[in-house]
Amino acid sequence: MFWSKPRPKRIGSWPPDIIVSSWSLRYCIGRGELNIMEFPLFAKRNFGVNCIEVLLNHLVAEDKTEFQRLSESASSAGVKIVCLALNNDFTLSGTDLEQECLRTGRILRNAKILGVQIARVNPGMHGEGTAEELAQNVAEGLRRIIPVAKETGIRLALENHDLFGMNPDNILKVIQLVKTHQLVGVCLDFGNFLPDLLDTGPIRLAPYTIYVHAKSYKFDKDGNETKINYLDRIRELKQAGYQGFFSIEWEGNPNEDEIENTQRTIQLINKCFKQLS
Repeated sequence: MFWSKPRPKRIGSWPPDIIVSSWSLRYCIGRGELNIMEFPLFAKRNFGVNCIEVLLNHLVAEDKTEFQRLSESASSAGVKIVCLALNNDFTLSGTDLEQECLRTGRILRNAKILGVQIARVNPGMHGEGTAEELAQNVAEGLRRIIPVAKETGIRLALENHDLFGMNPDNILKVIQLVKTHQLVGVCLDFGNFLPDLLDTGPIRLAPYTIYVHAKSYKFDKDGNETKINYLDRIRELKQAGYQGFFSIEWEGNPNEDEIENTQRTIQLINKCFKQLS
């Protein structure tokens, strides 16, 4: 049985702030049309946001120099980097997990340069074993970096990501094992669920959510997302007391316009906020 209290400490207010993840512009970044150092000002000008999320793998290095450059770029644009999305794998075991935790700890210390509040952490996908064994590994990985989270003041948001994480039972098991409510919570991704759990999975994770990836793929003529019921998702989070950020991750066809679809996601979220006000 999972606890009901205490739940993760809330940050922010309702309606939550909408921010944009560099994942939404991954095609432009991948093609070299947009440098990650240009992303803060680009996001502000094109999406009207003052806060962003940056993926670690959009940086060319994990050293302090690269983090300092990004920090200066964001500061110059008047933009705050709220979240750094890590590319860790805590499903590993033994010395592999130990090395991954040491690496993640170094990244978290460098992330302090950015002034981020949240580090998105992945469960991972390369470990071997049963779901129970993998949950134990992921929980152990989180426990090992919690001291660095305390040191830096960065909260850890575990995303329902990769095959292990797409089952909410696995994410909830890890959260139950860690039981560090103020430092560890869930990064709820609207789209990262097994197909038959796309509607029920978010409901189960909402009470433990401290950060949201507002995933979108395609829109109908009325501006609604064709796969995800945004109104239901946002209503569930409001009912659960969520007060964090909505970080937009447009993940559609590479031939479609990233800027336009990110803007449409912002419009949809704002429409839902108005309906639920």
